[in-house]
Amino acid sequence: MKKIAVLSDIHSNYIVLKEILNELEKENIDEYLFCGDYVVNGFEDNEVLETIYSLNTKNIVAGNRDVSIATYNGHSWKDLNQFKAIQYSYDNITKKNLDFLKSLPIFKIITLEGKKIYFAHGAPDNVREQIYKDSYDIFDKLIDRCKADIYITGHTHFPFCKRYKNKLFINPGTVGAPIDGNPISTYAILEIDGDNISYSHRVFNYDYNVLKEHYLNSEFHQKCKEWSNLTIYMFRDGFDYYNEFVQFVNKETNGDEKETSRLWNEMFLEYFKMKKLKVL
Repeated sequence: MKKIAVLSDIHSNYIVLKEILNELEKENIDEYLFCGDYVVNGFEDNEVLETIYSLNTKNIVAGNRDVSIATYNGHSWKDLNQFKAIQYSYDNITKKNLDFLKSLPIFKIITLEGKKIYFAHGAPDNVREQIYKDSYDIFDKLIDRCKADIYITGHTHFPFCKRYKNKLFINPGTVGAPIDGNPISTYAILEIDGDNISYSHRVFNYDYNVLKEHYLNSEFHQKCKEWSNLTIYMFRDGFDYYNEFVQFVNKETNGDEKETSRLWNEMFLEYFKMKKLKVL
């Protein structure tokens, strides 16, 4: 029998990752499996990656944020306000960790206890593919292209477990960035014992006030104030303020990068006023 912990979408949330791993130490875990997005939207990318190294697992794939950092040229976004958080991550990541991100594939297929497991952030040819519990067309494509018994993806931050065509499709949710209306962290545990496969959805109730103070007292908050504020309120409400704010700005700028950057700070204040949020 194998007991497998499945984690995804940490987004630099080192505090919560460590607390979840402390919980998992009590579970007699045999394997750890990570589905991407370890960096960006926070300021402890290096600590997150070093923690993952310490688990001595090769079951790691890249997410879209990891790919963004790994493939970034280092200067294209320097003067664009909307990319401050990504630039901050790039500027602060160590060479060792940058090289590690560059080495990661976007999907893997492994065999544990005789069962083939496909895992990725999204699809095998699109790290940003959004796969939900009713994405049957994508399920069919995965079954056709990647022969496996279990399919595990991340990216959406929406956890699910779905049996379809005698296969098991799983999203463990998000360790570090809840956006489904529940201000909690989620992960999963798989147990494989011969032909018996069981899935357990796990919830971790983090301390919002600890995270808030941690961000407020960081250099990240001083240099990336808009992103830090959006993150702090996401922790509080479990709502995707990032995406809504970006759409709010793009509606005004039609996605033009320079115009978006020019209006970024002004529209951030307008957005917070509209949402009745206090700028921290």
